[in-house]
Amino acid sequence: MRIYGYEDGQAPDMVPSPPLAEVTLNATPTELRAMAKFLSDCADEMDRMGNRYDHVHLSDRLKQFETSPHFVVMRG
Repeated sequence: MRIYGYEDGQAPDMVPSPPLAEVTLNATPTELRAMAKFLSDCADEMDRMGNRYDHVHLSDRLKQFETSPHFVVMRG
């Protein structure tokens, strides 16, 4: 697993950035549970789709995260 990211205001075309060493989530228990289900659903979808799986945005699946920083899961 690798983790990538970019700062607010940085152009997304800068991605992929150098891999990050750490990620900190500042979230509520409710948000963490929703994200855990999202991640589990992504894993199931990866299993189903195989190499056709590309990426999924958390905010596209869970509207409560529309104003949050982008959280994207891509196949490793």
